[in-house]
Amino acid sequence: MHMPLPGTPGAAAPVFNLYRDPREEHPMIGIALWSGASFQDMAKRHMLNIAKYPHLKLGKGKPYEGIANLRPESKETVKTFMSWQPKK
Repeated sequence: MHMPLPGTPGAAAPVFNLYRDPREEHPMIGIALWSGASFQDMAKRHMLNIAKYPHLKLGKGKPYEGIANLRPESKETVKTFMSWQPKK
């Protein structure tokens, strides 16, 4: 479902079956009638939760930093990951 424009009822929003219409060319009108309101409510609750608990900033440090008993496989993964990072 695409979010409807502000002030537009949820039933007017286009809903697509991505299995049968992956390019979203033919909206399914009947599906929007029962899914529109609940989808809009879910999106509103999601935005309220984001306002209450904002997203954290992306981490910029070394992964697993400060862990004393890191497994050898994890140490190798960190080494590989850090080799891809630009040098400062």
